[in-house]
Amino acid sequence: MLKTESLQLVLLGSHHADALHELIQSNVQTFQAFLPVTVSSTATRELSQQFVEKKIENAVNKNEYLYLVKELQFNDIIGFVYLKNVSYRNKQGEFAYGLAAKSVGKGYMTQAIKLLSTYAFDDLGLDTLQIIAHKTNLKSIQVAFNAGFSWVKTLEDEFTNASGESMNMELYELCK
Repeated sequence: MLKTESLQLVLLGSHHADALHELIQSNVQTFQAFLPVTVSSTATRELSQQFVEKKIENAVNKNEYLYLVKELQFNDIIGFVYLKNVSYRNKQGEFAYGLAAKSVGKGYMTQAIKLLSTYAFDDLGLDTLQIIAHKTNLKSIQVAFNAGFSWVKTLEDEFTNASGESMNMELYELCK
């Protein structure tokens, strides 16, 4: 079980579709800019269920894992973390994450990334973990630094936002 004193990371299951839908739809403004596919894929309960089933299949295939971040004091689901683009051949994976606006600034996501980094290194056998963030996403960059990641380089035209604009992104890495 992936757990700290204040949070628990729960691998997404089919029974989480409604909770994920509620989390994302109640925080659309927070997630829309940098997680537009996740937002659109969970816009309705039916779409959320389909999204969850696809993520479960990806976990079974061991190429992507989606964890819910559960705050233990109030037993609330406050966010999520993807471990995606997992390559066992290259021993590498990438984190993407979202946190409910009410939970930002409390260290939850840093705890979650540190916990999942240890799991990815020790249990999944990965050697390099990445976070890709836009330079204006200061909270995400702070999580990367607080979790021990280092800036590597700018990735040209790495991301297309909800408006269809191509954006440069910053690459951060943590090595085992």
